[in-house]
Amino acid sequence: MDAYIVFKSVHDVMKMDAILSETTLEYKLVPVPRKISESCGISIKMAETAADDFMRIADEHGAEFQKIIIL
Repeated sequence: MDAYIVFKSVHDVMKMDAILSETTLEYKLVPVPRKISESCGISIKMAETAADDFMRIADEHGAEFQKIIIL
């Protein structure tokens, strides 16, 4: 399964993308899936197994995100 990280703003996604680009985590920037939200937006997609590492990195950098959805 995949983890989709949803953010409040595109600015927050871009900040997290810059942070993650300095790590070894594999991820992609993708549109928010329709199952999650009808509004347009960008999310980060990664393996479900990487979600804990993502949360640790986000916390270390004070980066904000709304939620993590597993699909």
